[in-house]
Amino acid sequence: MEWDAAQFWQTVRTDGPDIWLRLSQHLGMTLAAVLVASVIGFTLALSVRDKPRISMLLLNFCNTLQTVPSLALLALLLPLFGIGAKPAIAALIIYALQPIVRNTLMAIRECPGELVDAGYSMGLNSSQILWNIQLPQGLPLLIAGLRTATVWSVGTATLGAFIMAGGLGEFINRGIAMNNYTLVLLGAVPAAALAIGLDSLLGIVEGMAQRWKNGFPMTTSSSRAPATAVAVAGVAVLALTVVPAVLAATGNQRMVRVGCKNFSEQRVLGELIAQRIEAKLGVPVKREFGFGSTQLLHSAFVRGEIDVYVEYTGTAEQTILKLPPAPPGETKTVNDQDLIRKLYAERFAALWLKPLGFNNSYTMICRRDSAGSKFRTLSDLAPESRRFGVAMNSEFVGRADGYPSLKQRYGFDFRNESSVDIGFIYPALDEKQVEFAVAFYTDARLSGSKYAVVEDDKHVFPRYDACPVLRKETAARVPELESLLLGMAGTIDAPTMRELNKNVELDRKNPRDVAAGFWAAHP
Repeated sequence: MEWDAAQFWQTVRTDGPDIWLRLSQHLGMTLAAVLVASVIGFTLALSVRDKPRISMLLLNFCNTLQTVPSLALLALLLPLFGIGAKPAIAALIIYALQPIVRNTLMAIRECPGELVDAGYSMGLNSSQILWNIQLPQGLPLLIAGLRTATVWSVGTATLGAFIMAGGLGEFINRGIAMNNYTLVLLGAVPAAALAIGLDSLLGIVEGMAQRWKNGFPMTTSSSRAPATAVAVAGVAVLALTVVPAVLAATGNQRMVRVGCKNFSEQRVLGELIAQRIEAKLGVPVKREFGFGSTQLLHSAFVRGEIDVYVEYTGTAEQTILKLPPAPPGETKTVNDQDLIRKLYAERFAALWLKPLGFNNSYTMICRRDSAGSKFRTLSDLAPESRRFGVAMNSEFVGRADGYPSLKQRYGFDFRNESSVDIGFIYPALDEKQVEFAVAFYTDARLSGSKYAVVEDDKHVFPRYDACPVLRKETAARVPELESLLLGMAGTIDAPTMRELNKNVELDRKNPRDVAAGFWAAHP
C-alpha cells in the first residue's frame, strides 16, 4: 500500500461520515458481549468456588476456548445464528469468559485467611462471607478481569466485518480488499482509541476500588479528575450513538438486501445493482458487502439473508453445484447456462439471470522483471515450478476448480505455496515474496506493463461469466426487480470492468462513486 496524501483526504471525506455508525456498532457489540459474559462467567465461577477440581476444569475449558482461532469460531457459529451481529457477539462472549472466570476465582481464593476466619468466628455462613468479605476484598481483581475482557473484545470485534456484523472492522476489511491504506487507518485508529479509552476508564474504576479496599475515600485525585471526566463523557457519547445505529440498521419490510464478496470487483458490482434498484424502483436497499468467501455468501443467500448478488458461472458449476469439470485435455469455452439456471431453481429456489457481459476467469501472473517471465505457458512452467513460490487467495486453494485441478493437470510442485487474502496478492509479487500469483482476468493492474500473464494452455480454468442471482421469494415480493436485472445483461464487457476496477484499486475511488459514474454515463 502506497501513501497518497490526496487520496487520503478523498477517502476521509467520502468514508469519514460513516465512522460514528461503525464506532457505535463496534461499541454495541463489545458492551453487549462483556455484559453477558460477566453474568455467565461470574455465575459459573461462584457456583464452583468450593469445588477445586470442577473449578480447575472450568478454567481449563475457558482457556481452551481462547485457543480457537477467531475466524474459525465465527464460521462455526454461522449455522446457529446466521450472518450479522449475533454470531459476532456470541464469539466475543466466549472469548471474554476466561478473564472473568479466572479473576473471579482468584478474587475469592486470595482473600486473606484471617478475614475469613474472623467472619466465621462472628457466626457468618459461607454465603455471607462470600458477599461481605471475599468479593469486596477481591473487587479490584474482579474489575481487572472485566477490564481485560473489554480490551480483548474491542480487538476481536474487528473480525465481525467478515460476517456482516459491521463495526470498525468494515473499514479494515474494505481497505485490505481495495488496497486502500486510509480505509485501514479509519478502522484501526478508532478501534485502538476505543480500546485505550475503555481500558483507561476501567483502570480508573479499578484504582478507586483498590483505594476503597485499602480504607481510603473512594474518589479520584484532583489530577486525574479531568481524565476521568473525559473518559466518562466519551463513553457516554459513544453509548448514545448505539440507539441511532440500531434504528438505522432496522430494515424496511420491502428492503432488498444486496450482497457481495470481499474484493473490489464484487463491491463495484454490488453497488451497480444497489444503485440501479434505488434509482429505477425506489426500493430501499441494504448493502451486505464484504463476505469472506463464496460459501459464506451463498449460505446467507440460501438462508434468505441476502436477496441478490453476482456469482460467476465457473464458481457456480464447480464450487456450489459441484458439477464435474471438463475431462483432461478438453477445452471448455462456454458454460451450460441452462443447466445452472435449472439447478439453481430446483435446489435454491433462485433465479439465475443472464450474464452481465464479461468473463473474469482466474489467470496465473508474474512480474515482467522476474525469472518467471520467461515462461509463456503453464506447461512450460510446470517442470521448473519447484524453483518458485506462488501466492493465491485462500478460497482458490481448496476449490475444485482452483489449485487442486491446476496441480493435477500440470503437475506443479512449487517451492512455496502461500495462501493470502486477495488484497495481498499483488503486494506479495511486488515485494518478491513469491514469483507467481493467481489473479483475476479483469484485475486493473493487468492493463499495464508491470505484470505478465502465463497462458493456461490446457484450459484448466473454466469461464467465469458474471451473472446476477435472485431469490424467487424476492422476485415475487418486488416484481419489477427481475426485469431490471435482466436489463443489465451485456452492459459490462471485460475492458469496462477492468477500468471500473482500476478506478477503485489504483485511483482509490470509493466503489459507490465508481458505480454512480458508470450509471451517469449509461443511464
